[in-house]
Amino acid sequence: MDLSITFSRTYNSSSNDIYISATSNKSYLMSAGFPYGNGEPYDGILVNTDFYNTSVNRTDAISCFTHELGHCIGFRHNDYMNRVFSCSENVTVVNEGSTSTGAIHLPGTTSSPNPGSWMLACSDGTDRHFTLDDILALKIIYSYRKNIYVKEVLHYVTSDYWYDAYSDWEMVQWVVYAEFYQDANHTIPYTTAGNFVLNMNIGSESDYEPYAELIPDGLTSASLGTFTRERYYSYGTLVQDNSSGYRVASFPGYWGP
Repeated sequence: MDLSITFSRTYNSSSNDIYISATSNKSYLMSAGFPYGNGEPYDGILVNTDFYNTSVNRTDAISCFTHELGHCIGFRHNDYMNRVFSCSENVTVVNEGSTSTGAIHLPGTTSSPNPGSWMLACSDGTDRHFTLDDILALKIIYSYRKNIYVKEVLHYVTSDYWYDAYSDWEMVQWVVYAEFYQDANHTIPYTTAGNFVLNMNIGSESDYEPYAELIPDGLTSASLGTFTRERYYSYGTLVQDNSSGYRVASFPGYWGP
């Protein structure tokens, strides 16, 4: 997936970052842990040989290993707020909560349980592949930055305004596109590949949050949607800003052609 994290296998227990060990007589398939209190990811995986052994070929083996590795690189359960989503109604812990280690939502991904995610709390017995939300989460945390240049292009849509002796109102709308290039002069187009992620801001000029969007492969430009700048003034002073939309992250505010 073109990430900044790599894995290599070692049999030297003194040089590993993540260890894998066998266990038995447990109620779980595999087990890892949440991040430590100091922010470091958990570093161990226990594999229950009652379920995974030389005589049993479980379809979910790869998915379970991937899930536990997910914990060891810092990811929490996708349905931590409601484990019944992937487990059963008889599950002991329905809501894990954020706990002292935190459960941080990544802007751009869904904030509710993601069907089919590799980080759902319980296995459904199948081989789960990464969902688009999973890919975006991995790209945000382990981004691999390239020298790709983004040009923001605004297409005017409409505008309106009114003025009186005391207050003013103005509204302008644009459709905004992000064009991708290999050079700073914006002459050589770049075609997106390897799960390209575009960092943006969402909100108004005075109040915006970071947001990441997974751009489909094979594009040289992408529409970011309609942007609205709507402001109210009283005696020349801005009193309300209802601007909305997404902007490329390097542009902090809203502006027109």
